[in-house]
This record gives sequence, structure tokens and C-alpha cells, in this order.
Amino acid sequence: MKLDIDGTNVIITLPLKDSGFFGEAGNVTMTGDTNSGYGKGALLSNTIGVQNTASGSLSLNSNTTGRSNTASGVNALRLNTGGSSNCATGVTALYSNTIGNFNTADGVEALFSNTIGNYNAANGYRALYSNTIGVDNTGTGTYALRSNTTGNYNAGHGTNALLGNTTGSRNTANGVSALNYSISGNSNTADGCGALLNNTTGNENTGAGADALADNTTGSRNTALGSNTGRGITTGSGNTIVGANISGLAPTLSNTVIIADGDGNIRIIVDSTGAVRITSLAGIDARNVVASANGTLSAP
Repeated sequence: MKLDIDGTNVIITLPLKDSGFFGEAGNVTMTGDTNSGYGKGALLSNTIGVQNTASGSLSLNSNTTGRSNTASGVNALRLNTGGSSNCATGVTALYSNTIGNFNTADGVEALFSNTIGNYNAANGYRALYSNTIGVDNTGTGTYALRSNTTGNYNAGHGTNALLGNTTGSRNTANGVSALNYSISGNSNTADGCGALLNNTTGNENTGAGADALADNTTGSRNTALGSNTGRGITTGSGNTIVGANISGLAPTLSNTVIIADGDGNIRIIVDSTGAVRITSLAGIDARNVVASANGTLSAP
């Protein structure tokens, strides 16, 4: 049923309980109730879906059986058919979603490519843009987790955080460009702008501090605490670096513990054989170690 006012199509009212449609929204064959549509083609295909709200031209255009969805913006959730409990705010947000459930997209083209992925949250321009079937991902910030396709349980907070991740899972990046180039690495944690910036396939790394472990590419199980620390390591694994501004390390350095002051002056090194070397005894109680002539220390 159409209501024509002064020759302008203003409202479509259908005989459905608690439903309202404005601006050529909805259709005359719909049986689902408690739906609201505003904008040309909004909820156009809906049949038995209920409790949906569509605001914007072609928003929820393909929905047939999905329920409890909210789409605000032109083409938001346009291809959704049976997905339920999704919320899309922004032009083409969650555009490709078909049967994915419990997704939230806030931003232009956020979660644009998602089809059947569930429990994802994207906040920012093109956040989680390429995600298709990945689940339980959170991207906050412009381009956060933009390239993720099938990776699961990732969290990227900050512009370009986890930007390049495609299939990696269980990664956490906090800060602008943290884990920016990671592709398939798993279980990495980067906290600070540029932390683990160049990691691609390395796993189980932790970089806490701006630019911590920024040079690492494929090394795994490294831990670096401090701003601009652990620099130089690219493929080495199993290192623990504590203290800011430790740089110039060997690319393949592995299984080494380094403790330094905040100015990058290394005080203690434990190498891959377990040998301990103290480079400066100032302020360090050395009573429980025995030093050899070459500076190697061992317990008495």
C-alpha cells in the first residue's frame, strides 16, 4: 500500500504488526513483523525476518529471513539474507555479509567483505575490510586488521594495527602500526606504536614499548620490554630483552637474555649456553657468583 502526498511517494505502510516503511522501503509480500525501513530498497526482499531496522538506500536490501539486524547507511548489510543480530553503521558497512551473525561494524566499509564470519567487531574506516569467515576479531581504528580474511581471535587497536594480517590468529596489537606487516604469525602481542612492526610469520613474540622488536620478521618466542628495544633481531628466536634502547643486535641472535638500563647500556647477558656475563658491576650484588678470567660468571 502506498501513500502519495502532493505527488511525492513518502511512505509505504504494510499490514504488519508494529512495522513501518518510508521512502519506497519494504515489499507487499512480507510476513515478518516489527521491521522498520527508511530509504529506497531498504529491506526490499524481506519475507519472514523480524525485528530488523534499515536506514539508508538499499540497506538490508537482500534480507529474507535474518532477524534483529540494524543497518544504518547506504548499502549497509545490503547482501545479508539470513544473518541475524548484526549491527552495521556506515556506508557499505558489512556489505557482503550473508549469514554471518553477531557482527558489529561502525565505519565506512567496515567488515565490507565479511560473508559468514561471526562475532567480529570493527570500528573505523575499512577496519576488518577483507574479513570473510574469520571469527571473534576486533579491529578499532582506520585500516585495523584490514587484510584479515580467515584469521580468528585477533585484536587490533590503532590505525594500521595488524594491517597485513590475513590468516594469523590470536594476535593482539595495541598502537599505531603495531604488528603492521604480520601476515600469518600467531599468538603475538605488540603493545606500543610500531611494536613488532615488521613481523610477518613469527609466532609467540611479545613486544612492549614503542618500536619494540620492530625489526623482527620470522623470529619466534622473543620477548622485549622497553621502548626501541630488541632492535636488530630479524630471524632470531627465544630471546628475552629488558630495558629501553637496546639496538644493534645480531639478526640471528637466539636464546639470549639481555638486561640493560634505560639508556641502552647492557649490564647483564646470559648467552645460549647459560654463561652469565656482567658488563658492569655498579649497583649489582656479585657475592653469589664467581668470575673467571674472561668475565664468565658461575655459581660457587
